[in-house]
Amino acid sequence: MLNRAHSISLRFLRYRPRTREEVRRRLRREKFPEEIIATVMTERENEGWFDDLAFSKRWIEERLHTRGLSLQAIRRELRQKGVDEETIQEAIESVSFDEKEVVFSLLNKKSRSLESHKLTQFLVRRGYSFEKAREYVKQWQEKQK
Repeated sequence: MLNRAHSISLRFLRYRPRTREEVRRRLRREKFPEEIIATVMTERENEGWFDDLAFSKRWIEERLHTRGLSLQAIRRELRQKGVDEETIQEAIESVSFDEKEVVFSLLNKKSRSLESHKLTQFLVRRGYSFEKAREYVKQWQEKQK
């Protein structure tokens, strides 16, 4: 049973970087006893598989630049992955980005497929508050003129 748990955890980790909690949840889903999970987690930790701060930084950069998500939405995703608030905050502070630039880039891509009034709704779905989304769309439209 221990060998199977090791195999599952390694296969899961080799696919893409994971947080400690994601691996723990994966092993629990396979219904391994907590003692086996603890043993596997300790061994993976000792092997250097987990770095939640580095994971969080990569996640933030990827979600900002590919999906244009707000920091609020990214925080929520990282919390769901089991990253603690202190690590999330440290990662956010270490990643440099211009939110307005990220939003404008996203609006430039989506403006071809969405009507102007739907752009605000689109940003809200990305995690921006309605007021902030509306202001960004207004600024972006002014810049387009």
